[in-house]
Amino acid sequence: MGEPTEPVDTGSTRQFETLFGTKTYHHVADLIAEPLRRLLDEVTSGRFADEAMDVDLLREFHRRILIDVMPDIAGRWRTKPVRVGGHYPPEHILGDREMRELFHRVTGRLDYCAGDVELQLEALAYLEAQALHVHPFEDFHGRAVRVMVAEAMRRLDFPVLELSVERDTTQHARYVTALREWDQHNSLTLLCEFWRDVRFASLEDQD
Repeated sequence: MGEPTEPVDTGSTRQFETLFGTKTYHHVADLIAEPLRRLLDEVTSGRFADEAMDVDLLREFHRRILIDVMPDIAGRWRTKPVRVGGHYPPEHILGDREMRELFHRVTGRLDYCAGDVELQLEALAYLEAQALHVHPFEDFHGRAVRVMVAEAMRRLDFPVLELSVERDTTQHARYVTALREWDQHNSLTLLCEFWRDVRFASLEDQD
């Protein structure tokens, strides 16, 4: 048996091997921005309405975002440990099982909460928090998760919201704190508050 693999840090200072050479995180983000935008447009149009909300759909979202830039990891579960700041996600060998269990629970929650906005919000927060907790992909995981959350919102007839959170802002710090509250204490309270105070508040700003 070989030596334990050092977890990969998924921080934004890393560099990535792409079809266009070695690129920084920000360069890759620019390269995948257009595929991500097109995918979100497809979600909004109901393109995936007849698809099951499951691991296959999440992997397809990740594949579509990255296939033209980093095809080696596009749509594929990670095969090594990763570290996200101070968070160590579950071992990669558990990722597929963890994600299948997640979608089993999410679909049950969505069926149960019909018409109850608070329960729907909690289901969305759970989907987001637990998928990020497991971190099934090696890199650029958050974008695929946001697309899946957008698909869940569309199925609940929720309005279109901006789900990305700009780094190095007070909102981002609050968001990270809320995610860590789930990682460490399995509490969605802070994330649900973030949805209400920040994401839903953006709708009022648009009125």
